[in-house]
Amino acid sequence: MIAFTAHHVSHDNLRFPVIEAGSGDPLVLLHGGGSRAAHFMPLMRELAPHLRVIAYDQRGFAANLVPTGGAIDHPHWATDLIGVLDALGIDRAPVLGWSLGCSVAINAAAAFPERIAALVLVGAPDPARPVAVEALRRRQAEYAALDEDELARRARADLAAQLAPDFADDAAILDALVADRMASSLRAQVAVIDAYATRPDLLAAARRVRAPAALVTGAHDRISPPEAGAAMAAALGTGPLRIVPDAGHYIAAERPAALAQAVLQGLAALKPAMEQSA
Repeated sequence: MIAFTAHHVSHDNLRFPVIEAGSGDPLVLLHGGGSRAAHFMPLMRELAPHLRVIAYDQRGFAANLVPTGGAIDHPHWATDLIGVLDALGIDRAPVLGWSLGCSVAINAAAAFPERIAALVLVGAPDPARPVAVEALRRRQAEYAALDEDELARRARADLAAQLAPDFADDAAILDALVADRMASSLRAQVAVIDAYATRPDLLAAARRVRAPAALVTGAHDRISPPEAGAAMAAALGTGPLRIVPDAGHYIAAERPAALAQAVLQGLAALKPAMEQSA
């Protein structure tokens, strides 16, 4: 049985909830929007026999509470990654980013090349395509008008539409995804959506990244479809995109074993480049 350790680290006057499992070389996991570190636990169970896997709630999400008026934006998400590495005593590590976490990882790798050994990007966006912030704001306004039960039902329906067909009615997965989303208050969700608009030019950042990278996406990902991952791979100058069949955007919940295999294969392929640049 895989043992998980939960603790906190401090950075920039915030408390970052951290989940760890396994031992050996570290791999830091960055969750996506509307999510939290706990989302990665099925994936961490698969990776822990091979690596020390570390996930944390990013600022503004779930238990990482930011005071009213406190900064939540892309520059802080990137520097937070370095702050967490410092707090854990890790000089350099590969980073797995999923969805929003891909943008955070890319910005951090561009700004702090000495700290990011490699990137594994899961469900990466097209770097030339802007975030649809206004559409997200409209959806959030609709959420704000619902009572708690209606909100949970609406969130469940929205999340089901982002899963692969085989998982669209999987109650266990949907329960977990709704819990992830509802772990953040509506106020925090609004602040995070506003923060999406602060994303720097991701195409320019990707072209500055010197860390080797591997990209993975689900064949049925509607938010970041395979062509978006291919565009990101081209911007980073990486090898071919790995596509996991029968998986949607929430690939770590849908197909954790298949994703873990793709991650381990990607890291193995990147190892010579990581060692050369160490």
